Amino acid sequence: MTTKFTKPGADVRREQILEAALSLATASGFDRITRDKVAAAASVSQGLVNMYFQNMDGLRNELMKFAVKRSDVTVVAQGLLARHPEALKAPQALRSLAAGQVFDA
Repeated sequence: MTTKFTKPGADVRREQILEAALSLATASGFDRITRDKVAAAASVSQGLVNMYFQNMDGLRNELMKFAVKRSDVTVVAQGLLARHPEALKAPQALRSLAAGQVFDA
């Protein structure tokens, strides 16, 4: 019996990229993430990042949606400061926590 290894599916790969981007945004700032840093952190090519998100605006928009979904207060706070549309649409409770983090800094 042979074991067949397969590549992760598109959804898994996309989430892997977003996880890496979220980690980088938390550590160094939402506005400081770059395609090459995200690709390196996710262990994928820059071309694959482009394939899923087209450009940095697309990546940042999806990243902010992901941060809201994950209730990542740090990244949402950065989005609120930047007046990012996805951060502004976050649930009120999350926006309040994030705003508190901004004012405590």
